[in-house]
Amino acid sequence: EFPGKENGEQLARVARALRIEAVLTAVPRDINRLVFVPHGCLCGVPLHAMPLGVDADSIYKYNGQMLLDRFSLGVIYSPSIHMLSWCRDKDIETRFAPILNAIIVGQPKQEDDQAVDEVGVEPVEVIGEDAVDVLDIETKTLRNLFSRTRVLHNHEVTLSKFSQETDHKTGAKLLSTRDTNLVHFANSCLTNLDQGMEFALELCGGKTLGAADVASWSMPKCRLVTIASNSQLRGASPGVAVGMATFFGGEYAGVPLGMLVNGVSCVATTFWKIENESRLVFWNHFYDLIIKEGMDVAQAMRTTMLWLREATELEYISAFPKDLQSLE
Repeated sequence: EFPGKENGEQLARVARALRIEAVLTAVPRDINRLVFVPHGCLCGVPLHAMPLGVDADSIYKYNGQMLLDRFSLGVIYSPSIHMLSWCRDKDIETRFAPILNAIIVGQPKQEDDQAVDEVGVEPVEVIGEDAVDVLDIETKTLRNLFSRTRVLHNHEVTLSKFSQETDHKTGAKLLSTRDTNLVHFANSCLTNLDQGMEFALELCGGKTLGAADVASWSMPKCRLVTIASNSQLRGASPGVAVGMATFFGGEYAGVPLGMLVNGVSCVATTFWKIENESRLVFWNHFYDLIIKEGMDVAQAMRTTMLWLREATELEYISAFPKDLQSLE
């Protein structure tokens, strides 16, 4: 079952509360993309996965279709109408621009293999050896998709490395946030629910990358930032991010909004933590569609979701890199 019986029942209740079926009757059938500008607690709900055709007598008897099925070019989210207009102006130039290079961020090295707590931030989860192996395979697999890559992992996952443009030892030019077309965060994203939409991406030594850290970045060539291991989000964010959220009239804040403001065309994040193996298959297929098929981000996201839903067991296993088959 997709998105799963328990989650499906909850999303069906959301669909009924929002009267989504009645709303869709007012949407012309030739509209192929839907944009959500969610408010409050809806910011943390995967509205694109709401089931359609829900039976009034049985909350989970539906026709197998999700909202995502209705729109061939996908369902996207925007913090506000202002930000949507801002991003759409940039999208004209970058929507189908090739992604030739990428910065891939792997698992950071923690001191003594333990996470260090910080005030106001949820503790970093210490992952097992098998999970680390899968993350290593994820970074290696994605590395082969692009013409030029820079992988940050272990002790290199520090704030200064992202904007470093020159190798201090060799003098060679490095791919930085200023030049990259893509940043893929395979490391954990921590969300302090008490602080609302505040993102905190895991760095070395228990430190985190927050909204204030990305505020000084310039990312004019970056088409996409992917946060592949993020938790569910709610509410508004304090500090620097609040100023941006207020300016753009929305409730999204933190790292994603900061990156959009700094030049990124699109930010893709998960709503909750996903199994490492499933994540590897998903993002590998997603990037293939963008690079080889020339799809834009929203269409590639939709196509990958539907492919994963319909994939047979054999197709799913075949999508795994060979290196992963050796893990128990």
